[in-house]
Amino acid sequence: MPKGPQVTFQIIPDGAAPSFSIRLPIWLIKTLFLFFSLVLFFLLFVFFSLSKLNTKALLADHYFHKNQVLLNDQKRLDSIQIQLLRISEKSKRIEDILHAHYPKNANKPSLISSNNLNQLIITKDQLRYFARQVDAIQAQKVSPPDPQPSNHPQLWPTRGLILRSYDSEHRAIDIAGLANRLIFASAQGVVKEAKWNRELGFYIEIAHQGRFTSIYGHLNRMYVDIGDFVEAGSAIGSMGTSGQAKSPQLHFAIFKDQIPLDPLTLLRH
Repeated sequence: MPKGPQVTFQIIPDGAAPSFSIRLPIWLIKTLFLFFSLVLFFLLFVFFSLSKLNTKALLADHYFHKNQVLLNDQKRLDSIQIQLLRISEKSKRIEDILHAHYPKNANKPSLISSNNLNQLIITKDQLRYFARQVDAIQAQKVSPPDPQPSNHPQLWPTRGLILRSYDSEHRAIDIAGLANRLIFASAQGVVKEAKWNRELGFYIEIAHQGRFTSIYGHLNRMYVDIGDFVEAGSAIGSMGTSGQAKSPQLHFAIFKDQIPLDPLTLLRH
C-alpha cells in the first residue's frame, strides 16, 4: 500500500554518536502546526483580555475615588448651607427681640442683611442702639419665648403651601415647596427610621416624648441616621420627589400611640 508524502528530519548529534533520521507524514506536520497556532492564538487572546480587565479595574478605582471626593464636597456644602441658615435664623431672632420697643415707622438697624450674609459690619450708632434696647429689655424683664421643646411636635417642618390636608383617606398633610428646601425636626427626639419605601420614597420617622412620632416623606436627601438624637428645628433632610410624589413636597404625619393626628391641630401658627 503506497504511503503519503513524508518529510524526513536527519539528526546529526555532536561527538561520535551515529546520526539518525525521523520521517513524519505531512498531514501530521500540518496538524501539529495548526494545533500550536491555535494554542498561541488562545494565549494572546487571554493576555489581551486580562489587560483590558486590568485597565477597567484601574479606571473603576479612579472614578470611585473621584466620586468619594464629590460626595465629601457635597456633604461640606450641605453643612455650610445648614450653618448659614442657622446664622440667619439667630440673627432674625436677635433683631425681633431688639426691635420689640423700637419706635414705629423708624428705620431699624439690622445685624445681618437678609440679602447678603457677608454684610457683618455694625456701626457705632447701631451698637449704642442695641445696648439701649438690651438695657430696656432687662429693665422691663422682657425675655424671649421659652426655647425648651414641648413633648409633642409643634414646629413647622418646612415652608410652603398646603397641597393636601388631613382627612379620613390621607392621615397626614402634604406641603408643597421648592426642591432641596431644608426639612426640620418638629420636636426633639430620636430617629427611629431613615430609609426608603415605594410610597413615601426616602422618609424619616422620629420618636418624641409623650409617645409621639412624626414622619417626613418624599425627601431628596437624608442628613440623619437611625439612632441619631435631633433637636427641635434641626435640619434632617431636604424636600424632593421620591416615592409617588409628582412634584417637590413633604409628606408630614404625626402619631400618638400609633394613632394618626391632624398636624394642623398641633403645629404653632
